[in-house]
Amino acid sequence: MLFCSLQSEFAASFLKDFNVQVNLETIYYYSNGEVYQRSEAIKNISRNLKPPYLMVFYFLAITPKFIREYFYKLFAKNRYKWFGKKDKCQIPSSEERLRFLDF
Repeated sequence: MLFCSLQSEFAASFLKDFNVQVNLETIYYYSNGEVYQRSEAIKNISRNLKPPYLMVFYFLAITPKFIREYFYKLFAKNRYKWFGKKDKCQIPSSEERLRFLDF
């Protein structure tokens, strides 16, 4: 799995091709020619996890989208309150940089 910053030129250009308005509060996931957003992105990302975390996918797959979206928005709204916010971003190692499209 590869990553990119939503603030990068690559992300803006790539998502524009899919008529996606970039929202920095949203996660996006591209797979098989389609861009998924919010809880659909999380559901499809979790499909790539290894057991026992793969169970997340099965749980999300049977959960109705309106419920997933509710909890996605709740988590997005409160993530800094629950986990804190750093003043500085971590500089990725050379090994981690290989996983980023915009470095």
